Amino acid sequence: MDHFIPAEAKGLAAPFFTSVTRPTYHETLPPRVQQDWPRVALECDALRGVVTRALGLEISSVFQPIVTPDGQIHGEEALLRARSHGLKISPVSVFRIAAAQGSLVAFDRLARTLHLINFILRPRAHGRLYLNVHPRLLGEVSQHGVVFEEILHSVSWEPSQVTLEFLEDDVATGDYTRLREAVSNYRQRGYGIAIDDFGGQQLNRLDCIWELAPDVVKLDRQLLLRSESSPRLRKGLEKLVDLLHELNTTVVMEGIETVAQRQLAIDSGVDLLQGYLVGEPKPAGAS
Repeated sequence: MDHFIPAEAKGLAAPFFTSVTRPTYHETLPPRVQQDWPRVALECDALRGVVTRALGLEISSVFQPIVTPDGQIHGEEALLRARSHGLKISPVSVFRIAAAQGSLVAFDRLARTLHLINFILRPRAHGRLYLNVHPRLLGEVSQHGVVFEEILHSVSWEPSQVTLEFLEDDVATGDYTRLREAVSNYRQRGYGIAIDDFGGQQLNRLDCIWELAPDVVKLDRQLLLRSESSPRLRKGLEKLVDLLHELNTTVVMEGIETVAQRQLAIDSGVDLLQGYLVGEPKPAGAS
């Protein structure tokens, strides 16, 4: 593993990247994250970008593009990758480990910071950065988005460049009062708001979409699969997209894996596309 920080990274990620050839614990993370992780350092890997070690795991970022129907990149969703002794650990398991150790809030902050740094340092970073919000943070954090705003400012970024994703399941089954409060706090600070996996396992919560007024709704892949085999459901998908547009929401179709699915999504009128056909998740160092 290569420990030196590339020259182009030093300026982009100032002030916590410096010209030293080997990062020290005091020069690797923004101050607010250092408070939680005083002995965590960042390292550079030629393919995976910036990686770190926490909870006994090696943590890195991958990014999946979100594109327009004509193939222009609108933004990228950051996804967590973790390994232990060479074995892959699922993001769900990683957050369970963090929760069991009483470090859920601190780990989420570390993961977001790692994604942010990697996005900035990517050879070809594009558009908006999409970040997922763990549902338990809604109840364990007050003044949502304040600390991460400080972290964003440390790299000369603004909350308006970030879209935060909330799962539809959390909207449907969670503490709606806390969710509404969190969304309000995030929005007041300028973050974009997205509802993810909409229309999947839960019944469509259009009442929540109406009240929360997200900037983006990401449609669950199941809607696409059902529409493939049913002209009636295909019409229903088109009407759903039209209704979301009436609510002034940008619509993303997720899970596109075939040319036929891509065309079906475009025909339904969605604004943006995401899935392995249009772009697989790539390590942070990949061009």
